[in-house]
Amino acid sequence: MYSATTILLACLLIAYSHSTTLHKKSLASYPMAVCNDGTPAAYYASDQVEGWAGMVVYLQEGGGCITVEDCNMRCQVYSPGFCTEDTAEEHVFNHTMWSDD
Repeated sequence: MYSATTILLACLLIAYSHSTTLHKKSLASYPMAVCNDGTPAAYYASDQVEGWAGMVVYLQEGGGCITVEDCNMRCQVYSPGFCTEDTAEEHVFNHTMWSDD
């Protein structure tokens, strides 16, 4: 499972073929765009967006919390990877939600 950088960040999935590569786009120049642990936020986007009329924003499940206590439990116990910067420069999805036909 890939870790999410923060609950507000998104992966942009644009399916061009069976495989989609998403490249990291840092938000370090935006001081308020930070993960729960203070690391710079980021999102991942496909370079295959040119010429498309729209795009799909995919929000990874499991990142939400309602109260401060919920967020603390998520970050410290249940899913610490959801509360810090994802350090991978890219993610490759061999199968997307789009049909080939």
